[in-house]
Amino acid sequence: MEVLLNWEGGCNASRLGRLFNVRRENVTRYIQDYRETYPGQMWYDSVCKIFKPTTTFTPKCTRGIISEYIDFARRFPAEHSGSFNGGNWLDCGPRPHIEPEPSVFRTIVQAIKECQIIAVRYRSWNHPSGRDRKVHPHALAYSGLRWHCRAFDEETQSYRDFHLGRFESIALVGKAGDAITGEADHDWHQQVDLLLIPNPELSEQEQQLVRADYSMDRGCLTVRSRRAMAQYVLTSYHVSPNGDIPENPRQQPLVCANLDIVASVLF
Repeated sequence: MEVLLNWEGGCNASRLGRLFNVRRENVTRYIQDYRETYPGQMWYDSVCKIFKPTTTFTPKCTRGIISEYIDFARRFPAEHSGSFNGGNWLDCGPRPHIEPEPSVFRTIVQAIKECQIIAVRYRSWNHPSGRDRKVHPHALAYSGLRWHCRAFDEETQSYRDFHLGRFESIALVGKAGDAITGEADHDWHQQVDLLLIPNPELSEQEQQLVRADYSMDRGCLTVRSRRAMAQYVLTSYHVSPNGDIPENPRQQPLVCANLDIVASVLF
């Protein structure tokens, strides 16, 4: 209700009941409870038969950020494909096109929750045909493109990222010992700030354009990331992790200003 009040300027019981499959009288009671708990938030327009936000409306149960409305639109796409403005007026962008294999994802979640070791057949650039490994998973992460498992690798005796799409086979093989836990994975638990600035090879006017494109504060965009995910974050912003700048600077409008400091966490 707050999302609709905040971003569409109104909502009513019949629409909420239809969306969430709740009886109208129940929705009416929920609305009344909200009005009593947070007075002065909305008023009823008897002509349009809809509740509208007051001039002093402030989100109380939500954060008041655009992503909440985008999430609503994704959940109820039919609500944004009607006749308004010619139909199909809101495009929320593509969903992730790479989904992990459900059985792989499910097994890793179970291994994390139960502190179990998994035996995997894992393919990589060094071993494209696959290699058998035993790893101790403790976290899952989405990089913006792919899903990764963060785990201790018995072969290299180190914490590594494993791309879920490269698992040929996977099996639980028993409880992990107390000596190996995710608490020791410092690159996962520690954060790093990536300072992104306009490519200095651009003209001043072009740099001003980049600052506006990314809503930079004082000429810099600070992106906080787990150390283990830093390279993936840079890649998502099309920033070269090794500092290379193409001959045409427009091909890479952003660079990392503190690359020398974060270089130790990159591949």
